[in-house]
Amino acid sequence: AGERFETARALVEDAPHAILCSIGAGVALTDANRLLEAEAVLRGALASAETLQDADRQISAAAALVRCLYWQDRPHEAIALVSLQPGAAVPGPRARLTAASARCLARIGRTADAVRTAREGHGLLATVNEPGVVASVQLALAEALIAAGDADGARVALAAAIRLARDAHLPLVRVRPGDPVPHGRQRGPAAPA
Repeated sequence: AGERFETARALVEDAPHAILCSIGAGVALTDANRLLEAEAVLRGALASAETLQDADRQISAAAALVRCLYWQDRPHEAIALVSLQPGAAVPGPRARLTAASARCLARIGRTADAVRTAREGHGLLATVNEPGVVASVQLALAEALIAAGDADGARVALAAAIRLARDAHLPLVRVRPGDPVPHGRQRGPAAPA
């Protein structure tokens, strides 16, 4: 997938589409556990979006970068990055950013903020028709609820994410090591798959 995004980026002639291709390449690298490469590509995409003052692509790049930093176990840096992003964006990218932010907040023990942020992302889903976004928000809500000690609520959110991933045939949206488990425990160190 990463190679296809790189090929597409080489073929597009306008900067906004090149940014989207870079974001796609960065996400593919993150999913392949090539986190340092992913970070470099995503930081480039974010800088390009900031230069163009393209809020939607900036939020998309920031969401992907926050997710990458989460998997590198750098949640404090990720949370700082979230605070620098513009407030306005289309709901899909904004929901991805809130989901990644909620997971980082849960990881550092800011459970009330994590639950609030995850519920904020969940509130954006009424206008989002992207199964991957919805599944990501559900996983973030599950992780926040686990951190808050609400195992029953986490089970519901986790089951919704798994059901959605199965129904939409989303191979990259799955429970990974480090993702919340329904019994209120955390698995070992996070490693993207």
